[in-house]
Amino acid sequence: GDSRSPLVWEQQLETLLGSLPMELPLWVAALIAGSLGGAVGVFVSFPLDTLKTKAQTAEGEHRGLGAWATARRIFAQEGVSGFYVGVQGMMLGQAFIKASAFSVNDLVLSWDQGFAPPFVQLVVAAVLAGLVTSFLVCPIERVKVMRQAAGRGVYSNDLACAKAVVATDGVLGLFLRGLGATMIREGPSYGVYFVCYANL
Repeated sequence: GDSRSPLVWEQQLETLLGSLPMELPLWVAALIAGSLGGAVGVFVSFPLDTLKTKAQTAEGEHRGLGAWATARRIFAQEGVSGFYVGVQGMMLGQAFIKASAFSVNDLVLSWDQGFAPPFVQLVVAAVLAGLVTSFLVCPIERVKVMRQAAGRGVYSNDLACAKAVVATDGVLGLFLRGLGATMIREGPSYGVYFVCYANL
């Protein structure tokens, strides 16, 4: 498979979109590139993400199994598709997440600035993008983890899984449970992400 990182994919997609005959505003090209790059990144990395989730949530005789043993168990019980349970929803969700992150980042950078040096402004915009997108990341990732841990056949789709969460934790539980930790992770992560993006 292609070993290029999602960040490289997004930059190449943005370059391609910018070279098309039609005149696309830079922010539109960045938004589309971010969405497509995010979706591609999810698809490429999803089997390893599933493996991680299965290993972390394993119980009984499967607790403590190594990565290779866990992979063999998934394949034996669910086949290749077992590594991709919930991937469609996560790809779509990641497209929205990346589109939102690029939009917020570009919006903040477009404001009349001067409150800080350019590098600090870049970091502030990037961190704010991460904090805002956390409100999307939190419910999307919770559904993803639940579907991965449950395996194929437990939930018919992401909506059924989300309904199960709402039935036990309520709507606020779906959107807010784990939000604080998600913001602590996403803020600095996007700070590094967009700083690298702007300087590569």
